[in-house]
Amino acid sequence: MKVDIEELKSKIKPKLKPIIWRDEDNTLILLDQRKLPFEETYVELRDPVATADAIKQMIVRGAPAIGITAAYGMVLAIAHSNASTLDEALKELSRAREVLNAARPTAQNLFWATERMYNRLGTP
Repeated sequence: MKVDIEELKSKIKPKLKPIIWRDEDNTLILLDQRKLPFEETYVELRDPVATADAIKQMIVRGAPAIGITAAYGMVLAIAHSNASTLDEALKELSRAREVLNAARPTAQNLFWATERMYNRLGTP
């Protein structure tokens, strides 16, 4: 019996995408993991406060996914910013970091991600 490898790959390939970034409108889209396995529902986020809320509500689960989500939360702060100077942008990033870090105070991946993003974006 001959096995078609491509057919086999398509059968076992994961169909769900837990974290999606949409470039067109700078939106973070998360699979609502609270509703699995019965529903496949996505939540759209456009700012760090909504992102922190998604982390708090456990829409996203697992240390790596929480870190990635937090990093995108920092991106959202800049992507939707009205800052006109680097100092203003850094203040917004600092506020975003505080909000995101408060979402899950014991999540080390979250703190690592927000700190890394702040330092990376804060370095011209």
